[in-house]
Amino acid sequence: MPDHAPAGTPLAAPRQAALAARGVTKRFPGVVANADVDFELLPGEVHTLLGENGAGKSTLAAMLCGLYQPDEGQILRSGQPVRLRSPREGLAHGIGMVHQHFRLISRFTVAENVVLGDPAQARLMRRGEAEERVAAIGERFGLPV
Repeated sequence: MPDHAPAGTPLAAPRQAALAARGVTKRFPGVVANADVDFELLPGEVHTLLGENGAGKSTLAAMLCGLYQPDEGQILRSGQPVRLRSPREGLAHGIGMVHQHFRLISRFTVAENVVLGDPAQARLMRRGEAEERVAAIGERFGLPV
């Protein structure tokens, strides 16, 4: 609460993290990729992970979406611990990842890549519909696509 708030002003309830990592560690043979990482994403936030190659950014993202499981620590979704055993389980919790390796699925537009892992899609989406949805998401977060 700011110092200038009038006495007796009720404190705002803290917002609960939509997604969090607490003390997450991931090891691979001969290397610790992430050590005791804490991360929190509040509803409506957009984050960027920056660092040198090998800093553990992709490994952290892979744990948050269920591609890898942490060796230590826990992942929380809306304050509740979850064990995401696969990317499919991550998607069931509304957590997905657009991978940086463009050769996995080549020649897709930004819109096609964003909607690619959407489990809610029971049918193939028309290209124009995908582009409209992604543009609306980008506009909502102030990120032109």
